[in-house]
Amino acid sequence: MAELAQIELLDNRWDEAKAAALDEPGRLLYRSHLLGADMRITNYGGGNTSAKVKQRDPLTGKDVEVLWVKGSGGDVGTMKLDGFATLYMEKLQHLKTIYRGAFPKTKSVFTVHNLAYQGRFWKEELPLTGIGWNHFNFLDLEYYDQINFMKGGLVHADALTTVSPTYAHEIQHPVHGWGLDGVLRDRASRLRGILNGVDYDEWNPETDPHIAVKYTVKSMNGKAICKAALQRRCGLPARPDVPVVAMVGRLAAQKGVDLFVHGADGILHNDVQMVVLGTGEKWLEDAVRSTAWRYPGKFSAQIAFDNAFAHQIMAGSDLLLVPSKYEPCGLTQLYALRYGTIPVVRSTGGLVDTVQHGVTGFRFDDYTPPSMQWAMGEALGTYRNSAQWAKLQSAGMGRDYSWDASAREYLKLYESLSR
Repeated sequence: MAELAQIELLDNRWDEAKAAALDEPGRLLYRSHLLGADMRITNYGGGNTSAKVKQRDPLTGKDVEVLWVKGSGGDVGTMKLDGFATLYMEKLQHLKTIYRGAFPKTKSVFTVHNLAYQGRFWKEELPLTGIGWNHFNFLDLEYYDQINFMKGGLVHADALTTVSPTYAHEIQHPVHGWGLDGVLRDRASRLRGILNGVDYDEWNPETDPHIAVKYTVKSMNGKAICKAALQRRCGLPARPDVPVVAMVGRLAAQKGVDLFVHGADGILHNDVQMVVLGTGEKWLEDAVRSTAWRYPGKFSAQIAFDNAFAHQIMAGSDLLLVPSKYEPCGLTQLYALRYGTIPVVRSTGGLVDTVQHGVTGFRFDDYTPPSMQWAMGEALGTYRNSAQWAKLQSAGMGRDYSWDASAREYLKLYESLSR
């Protein structure tokens, strides 16, 4: 305990932490008792203005660098935790509670990707975090007599973001609020939605090394060749006239796979072919396999995770079905748009913000098989009109959902907090 007390003292006093970094590189700076993660000082530099910390993520086993910066205008702390949300939320509580004196001018931005995953623990473990019991109340960390780090992040952050404007609105209501909608309504003035972006260096039919033939919006002939290659690989008849409908992603209820399974007959009675790629909940994997068994020659179930194959499906399919129950942002529809594959999506979260009905794709509102089947019928009807279909493809491929636009929005947010 004496060693831990000394470590906490160093973490609270910048000058002593700096000296420790200079004199003892590799020294333990901070330990997360709750999650068993260590943060060690590995380097100090930049004109005595920064300290770089390396931390091992106990879930993935990866080292993650955390950079602390002390500038002339005040203290700024930045963290990169590779999606290790619970530890980030714990550190955010520390920044705004026990370390408030060390970083009085530091601003924090808390991004919610999926509100359902909240980092909840028994209250008896609160002392392990170093946070005092004065923060265990209904206005702070307490949530139905448990610790809730997600709630703490929402309460303490100077700004809140999530990964699409529509999802930012949805989580303020009970259906998608996961018990925290009241907290989010209370902090609505600090909340904004910024869309995720796509790495077009990786997802681009003009340069994609995984697909049979590269193609562009001005020269789409290669897409037909990619379609034939996909049909061959999936054991489907090589028919250029039949639309190929794809689903790519986790086979989970959140992704609407249960809705698809219940409504598959209403889609597959049409003259279509389907390809499903993904892994997930076993009962849904089995249900997808069963559908493939009932529709030989029309339905290919690929229960696997295969990034290269996902690229080939995006290039070779005509339609992508995304029937999500809820979707904070979604990326597969963005990939599809870039590849001239028309998305058919449920109107939720980021799917609303990125797919325009009748312009770049098709949307349906109700989480029911008839609603999904109606949207698919609209899409299949349009597929038969080659001129209208080409217009949809061109519109979708022309949309820019790169990280450039998203980064500009984050930069505006950061600059607003520095004023």
